[in-house]
Amino acid sequence: MQKIDKYTVPTCDCCGSSQWEYRFSENGFHLGRCSNCGLYYLSEMPTQKRRPAEVKGNYFTDNRDTIHASESKEAELGRRKRFQHFCTLVRKLAPPGKWLDIGCGTGLLMAVALELSIEIEGVEPISERRELAAKLTGATIHERQIELLNFAPASFAAVILTDVFSHLNSPATTLSCIHRMLKPCGILLLYTSEIGTGVKKHHNYSWDLGDHQYYLGDHTIERYAYQIGFKVIHREKKWAPDLLYSRDSLLVNGRSTLRNIIKKSCVYTPGVLQVLRWYILKIRNKNNPHYVSTLLLKKIAGK
Repeated sequence: MQKIDKYTVPTCDCCGSSQWEYRFSENGFHLGRCSNCGLYYLSEMPTQKRRPAEVKGNYFTDNRDTIHASESKEAELGRRKRFQHFCTLVRKLAPPGKWLDIGCGTGLLMAVALELSIEIEGVEPISERRELAAKLTGATIHERQIELLNFAPASFAAVILTDVFSHLNSPATTLSCIHRMLKPCGILLLYTSEIGTGVKKHHNYSWDLGDHQYYLGDHTIERYAYQIGFKVIHREKKWAPDLLYSRDSLLVNGRSTLRNIIKKSCVYTPGVLQVLRWYILKIRNKNNPHYVSTLLLKKIAGK
């Protein structure tokens, strides 16, 4: 830890640098960027003993309603096409063998994989989601964090991390653990944000800082990959505002009942969605460097 102006900042999880530059604050947390590798991270991390209870109690979400398991399942149904795409990408490149979905939610991606005759297990710390995933898939769903499960080396042909990276306590530790668990030439799929320089607080209506602790910079994953023993072999980038304010996204329920009503009104009131997207994309989010990426990393043989 070191003091940077008024902030006490840990060294960068990716490169170990202390060159942290403040960007903005939310929920009492301060987000900054490592000027060496581009990783975005909080100046002070939530305490790990309290964090699970704080997340469940909405401490980081401006007292908005927590998404319960049944609502999460409804939201995941809208992502079935995305999950099918992920499975198709991974199956083309991964060696034969079992897959692991970390942060599997209510199990929809696992169900899609099983439909393709792929053997798969999951990891889900939230009990009600874990129970729904087990019921949906009949597969093994682990409760403990991946670092505590002690899988044997080369246990899996592929590992999936969708919307999980920003929640990790130490991405370097988790990625190293995944590397050990993967077979030679095994595939890691990451679906997460990549953010360039110049990001502003208004570029996302809520960053949920505290729940979210890390964001990749636009080339940070290459640095992680080189250090741990991966190679980035595939990247798909989509502009976050375009995804966030799409018709499909607005129809997915979030934590706020009021926002859910407003979003659906925008979709179903003639002409409103077109005007909203014009204002949000062309005016409010001009020069927004926030993207959502699908990244495939291949374990380098012999490392």
